[in-house]
Amino acid sequence: MKIFYATVDEYPPFRVDVVQLFGVFVARSGIEIDWWMRPVAPGKRTVVTGEYGQRYWISWRPRAVGLVGNAARAIAALLHLVGGLFRAISGDHEIVQVRDLPLSAIFYLAAARLARRRFVYWMSFPMLEGRQARLADPAVRSRRLKVLAVRLYVMIAKPVLYRVVLRCADHVFVQSEEMKKVIAAKGVPSRLMTAIPMGVNVDLYNTETVAIAALHEAGGRRVLCYVGAIESIRRPELIIESLALVRRSGFAVVLLMIGAPDGPEKEKLRRTAELLGLSDDVIWVPFLPLAKALSYVKRADICLALCPDTPPLSVASPTKLVEYLAMARPVVANEHPDQRWVIAASGAGLCVPCTADGFAKGIISLLRDPARASVAASRGPAWVREHRSYAHLSANVVSTYQQMLKPQTHEGRSLKRRVCE
Repeated sequence: MKIFYATVDEYPPFRVDVVQLFGVFVARSGIEIDWWMRPVAPGKRTVVTGEYGQRYWISWRPRAVGLVGNAARAIAALLHLVGGLFRAISGDHEIVQVRDLPLSAIFYLAAARLARRRFVYWMSFPMLEGRQARLADPAVRSRRLKVLAVRLYVMIAKPVLYRVVLRCADHVFVQSEEMKKVIAAKGVPSRLMTAIPMGVNVDLYNTETVAIAALHEAGGRRVLCYVGAIESIRRPELIIESLALVRRSGFAVVLLMIGAPDGPEKEKLRRTAELLGLSDDVIWVPFLPLAKALSYVKRADICLALCPDTPPLSVASPTKLVEYLAMARPVVANEHPDQRWVIAASGAGLCVPCTADGFAKGIISLLRDPARASVAASRGPAWVREHRSYAHLSANVVSTYQQMLKPQTHEGRSLKRRVCE
């Protein structure tokens, strides 16, 4: 089996479901993947051969700046789309798959139909709703032309994606069962969708092979750990505020904030910590190589999974929660469809209201009962191996491809006509 895969992700990719789920496990199953990507940095068009026979077709990205640069980038974007369509039509692929490209997906759908290939859309995140949500950021609102451009793009792309692309696709992969419900409510039959949540490569997230960080800065205090992006949409201030409440309850704790890049959001969070008198209780750790980052996670007494149950995050499948469980850490996670299910199914932590008080009460409960925390932690790795390992999830992806490529019955063809009407 051979698939053409056009994605919003740039080369070299870093998202775990691109690098691990497809780049390792799906490719290792014998499926040949031709990736179509733009490069992270300016450069010429090239082809890179990856592991397991993968090929990365990388388009041109200009170096120019200013008005000339804007024109060059527009031309490059058009050439990237045209080049991808040519590759999708001319290649010997059985499946054309598009990931998180709401508007250009319609052209790939047409290319797949012209070439008589199956068309698959992979929705890892509601990109259009995400763009809308970010318009609430004051820094973005002040850029009126950008706001206008985003609103126009979303206005055009929404009907294209939801009324045409997803309804006419041979299959749609979504991020969670919650996302599946939302998309089904828009008219896409549930039988044409498969939920593939975020997972981990358990060979890498292995408590037996990952060393534990020394973390002398903790000074004997219990360690709380948060890993993830610092974005206003995620309300990271709740973690800092919960730390203040835990400290007021008499517990000597320190908070690890891992993966926070320097920028306005981080500075805002630093000021929040300073105002609450927590400057010496928060350790800021930048992005690190995976093994080093996991050594800090392994050092933590309790890990915190924050993902507000608000659009567009309500349909997400938070990666960090599963990563914490794989590393045998007890977790305090906020109420959220996927997080609620994972915590209930695994028994590896507590699910609390998405408030500073909710997180604080969950943290204090586990700090007061180390035996309970230890039992919760011990349940994570086995549960992840069975339900959220990429070995398990990739088997579901491959099986779906194989089923989709079987000759369609008359009933199946009739269904497809109804879906595309």
